Amino acid sequence: MFVLAAGSGSSLFFPKVYDLIWSSVVLIVLLIVFAKFVMPKFNKVMDERAKKIKGQIDEATAMKKDAANLKEQYDELLGSAKAEAEKIRQDAKAQAEQIVARAESQAKAEAEKIRQDAKAALEAQKAKALSDLSEEVGNLAASMASKILGTELKDPSSRSSMADSAIERIGSEGGSQS
Repeated sequence: MFVLAAGSGSSLFFPKVYDLIWSSVVLIVLLIVFAKFVMPKFNKVMDERAKKIKGQIDEATAMKKDAANLKEQYDELLGSAKAEAEKIRQDAKAQAEQIVARAESQAKAEAEKIRQDAKAALEAQKAKALSDLSEEVGNLAASMASKILGTELKDPSSRSSMADSAIERIGSEGGSQS
């Protein structure tokens, strides 16, 4: 082997012509088979992949537009909800103020009624007290007059006139002292 290699020194780097021809034939057959069978399948797979990617990009673009529309609708709804909430709050505040004002007016009216009722009751009690006092003073005056005169006053009109005059004197003396 060593001898063979030493004798054909430059032929090692250059193949023989029949090797070149057969290698070329095999290469051409392989290229034809590759171009006829492999490349169409490869192109088909690549086209399908490109279509799938394009479809996903279109879908993503559509979803992005939908998301933008939904965000717009959300913002509009949020704005209208905030406005409605503010209106409800203002309405509730106005109703609360009306209820408070109505309650205050009712309380004032009830207080005034109670004051009027108390004043009327006081006047009635005062009139009754004066009547009772007048009767008691009349009885005391008649009793005293009976003791002083030694006779009993049986006539009610004389008793009444004597009681009235006694009350007038007491009232005038009491009025001048104050």
